[in-house]
Amino acid sequence: MLFQLHIPKTGGTSLFSVLSALVYPQRYHVAISEQELRDRISGYGLLSGHFDWDILGIFPERPRVLTVLRDPVDLVLSAYGYWRRRANEGVFSPGAQVAADEAASRTVDDLLLDPHSQLRANFGLMTNFLAGNEAVSAGRGPEAALKHLEECAWVGTTTTFVRDVRLLPAMFGFGPIADVPHHLANPDRPKRIDLSPEALNILETLTEADRTLYDRACAIAEEQQRLHA
Repeated sequence: MLFQLHIPKTGGTSLFSVLSALVYPQRYHVAISEQELRDRISGYGLLSGHFDWDILGIFPERPRVLTVLRDPVDLVLSAYGYWRRRANEGVFSPGAQVAADEAASRTVDDLLLDPHSQLRANFGLMTNFLAGNEAVSAGRGPEAALKHLEECAWVGTTTTFVRDVRLLPAMFGFGPIADVPHHLANPDRPKRIDLSPEALNILETLTEADRTLYDRACAIAEEQQRLHA
């Protein structure tokens, strides 16, 4: 069993597209709720969803976990751009719609400088997903996230995504990969150079745990290359 721990805005949709083409037909699923995931544990080869590490507790046997990490500054800016671009499309949950409405009506600098903004509330997303709510609530988020990252069967980064994905056949015994798509790309999202020095400093300072996690993911991806390329 493979489980894709899909951290939002890290290229997870593209990864699932590749993986679903490699497993047996009809044996893969993206779950929205925990119950939906539970209903498909038996008989499926690949499951995915926006769940944190704690969800692995529902599996009778630990699945092999795959995940992709992203530069934390780029991740936050991508989330802002995505919310802003799709704010009026009716695609968000009520909670996410609040963040989308903020992004649609305010500049990214304004939201980064506002300690009460929904954008700021999403800082540390990768740490929270990989640590799990239990560890985060206990104040052990960063160390738990690093530990769990080491336990993943495959780790990719958005910077080296195509290269990392092409290792999947060697690491998991899959057939060759024909194409590596890029879904949900948003070229109009703001860039680092668009931020004021003060806003960028806040963003970098408050995402330090995610930076440490991302740096380790980059190192793991390089180790995978040495072992399997």
